[in-house]
Amino acid sequence: MLDRSRCRDHRGHHPWRFIGQFTDWRVDWVNWLPEGRWGLTLHREKRVLMAEGLDQAERRSTIAHETGHVVRGPFSVCRKLYEESLVERQASRLLLPSVRRIGHALAWNHGDYEETADHLWVDEQLLNVRLSTLAPREHAWLREQMETILL
Repeated sequence: MLDRSRCRDHRGHHPWRFIGQFTDWRVDWVNWLPEGRWGLTLHREKRVLMAEGLDQAERRSTIAHETGHVVRGPFSVCRKLYEESLVERQASRLLLPSVRRIGHALAWNHGDYEETADHLWVDEQLLNVRLSTLAPREHAWLREQMETILL
């Protein structure tokens, strides 16, 4: 049984502790993934491949994403886009649960997404996914805050 409560730190969800609960899985660092690919989950081998050379935010975002694939299990090729989208949304909510924290980081960084993502310890893609999937109340709150801050 997975214990999510053991997978938290001062930032919230700790993706490395979470993947560590899958004791029969291995994480390997490789330098041969295709261009633009940062991770790959191999269900048959129970391995997660991570690209070498990623910065901390990229590693954290990628392992959260790939762990989503571990949890969800294998899928058919015809569901690839759906699964990738779903897992990315789940990872964004795990690593960025607080719209207030996102709003404060955006304000602190004057709306600069790259700096905001770095501040939040995620990659820009994950920040963009989280912002594009805000609940209506989250969106309204963030819009109101940004209007008062970025006048």
